[in-house]
Amino acid sequence: MPRTKQKREIHHETDTHELLNSLQSMPDWIDILVQHSTKSYCPFIKWLNDNRFFADRESKITMKQLSKDFGLADPPKITKWIHEAYNDILTFHAESPDIFKTDTGIRQNYYIKYHDDIAGLTMWLPAVPRVYEEVSIPFLRAKLGIDFFWVYKVQYEMIENRMDICIWLRGGFPNPYREMLLQRAKFEGKYGLWGEKDKYDFEIDKELLEFYR
Repeated sequence: MPRTKQKREIHHETDTHELLNSLQSMPDWIDILVQHSTKSYCPFIKWLNDNRFFADRESKITMKQLSKDFGLADPPKITKWIHEAYNDILTFHAESPDIFKTDTGIRQNYYIKYHDDIAGLTMWLPAVPRVYEEVSIPFLRAKLGIDFFWVYKVQYEMIENRMDICIWLRGGFPNPYREMLLQRAKFEGKYGLWGEKDKYDFEIDKELLEFYR
């Protein structure tokens, strides 16, 4: 049998300034991180947050300048701390989501995907977004390389006396017509249940146009 062509995975490679911008968008999450972590980066991250990440500076801040201002002559360690703090916030969302709970709002579990990168967040929000609505999450730009998403699927799951709300987001802008054609192609057997998973979006778009021109 011929071998199935494997799609080359696409992953985002972030940089330190992108991480700083993403962290800056969620100061409350940084406060929570500092309260629940005992890692060595906590004093530095708290200092950054207290100073609003020096967002009022006209020039782009460098790790050398941050290191000097903080009083630590070690720019590589500053870079390492920024990466660790960002990744630890994502880890807390996965392992201890209740620490992010707010007094108001509905608990919602978000599963977010762009290309071959994925992220998960648990948030308490006043309303549940509907399918095809757009959601902006600047915090995820460093993780996924994009900060605008659309709602692909909403699922309500009853567990004992509570309801879990699971929401799947995909990177980019919604195209309901494309999704309708894709579901039609699956229904007609042009794709298997997961047949499109080994194709890039632009390849699927081309095939859909050929199917239904």
